[in-house]
Amino acid sequence: MDRVGAIILARMDSRRLPGKALARIGNRSLLWHVACRLPRPLFDAPPVLATTNRAVDDPLAAEAAALGLTVFRGAVEDVAGRLLAAADAQRLDGVLRVNGDSPFLDAGLIHRAMGIFRQGRAACVTNLRPRRHPYGVSVELFRPTALRVCLARSLNPTDREHVTTCLYAHLDATDLHALDGADQNLGRDDWRVRLTVDEPADLDALRCFALSCSVPWDRVTYRQAVASGLFRLLPDDWPVSGLPGAAPSPALPQTLRTPAQPDGKVQ
Repeated sequence: MDRVGAIILARMDSRRLPGKALARIGNRSLLWHVACRLPRPLFDAPPVLATTNRAVDDPLAAEAAALGLTVFRGAVEDVAGRLLAAADAQRLDGVLRVNGDSPFLDAGLIHRAMGIFRQGRAACVTNLRPRRHPYGVSVELFRPTALRVCLARSLNPTDREHVTTCLYAHLDATDLHALDGADQNLGRDDWRVRLTVDEPADLDALRCFALSCSVPWDRVTYRQAVASGLFRLLPDDWPVSGLPGAAPSPALPQTLRTPAQPDGKVQ
């Protein structure tokens, strides 16, 4: 059976909000709020924090170890290379890519993706094509072997920074499985709500929301966050799927030609 694990990508020197991974929300770090959302019994290995090998990330590595995460340290700018090296270290056949600034991961979506992935017919299972959930509530579960092949085919150097964009550009349609079904409890445009922590305003909103919660964080739902009205919206011209200006690949079906916009930033 495939060995599947979750890899959290994070580092301390975020461009817009330095140190956010260890920012306190109540008495817990942002990293804790991300990690506790993972349904650990689903996985075949402990969750991994993949951060850089620089001294600036030593406190982050220490926090991850204290939270029971496996720590892997690697390249700074080659984020895809860091993730793949972490997957190799854990002997993973499947990786759930997790951004360290996404505290509203949904266990139900991860369960669904895992069920599909373990059938063995998809190289990547995603809910980003098209986007039907708020920004930050993403699922990307893929085979490291597929990512390596797609990176080798890519001529876009930013693919090593954004990690998964090359999967949407280069995978065959039969290898890419889109999680179907919109969330009927969300409004038509609620996918535009930003549930990531990218800027100080996002951190302020998360802190205010967390203060209002009366249940443990792993039981809080992204629907509650959307309903709170505290979080910012994506711009009106943000694409439901696709990177603005991305060139289509003529070798792929039309439905797969535009890479999905990944959640989160360089980690």
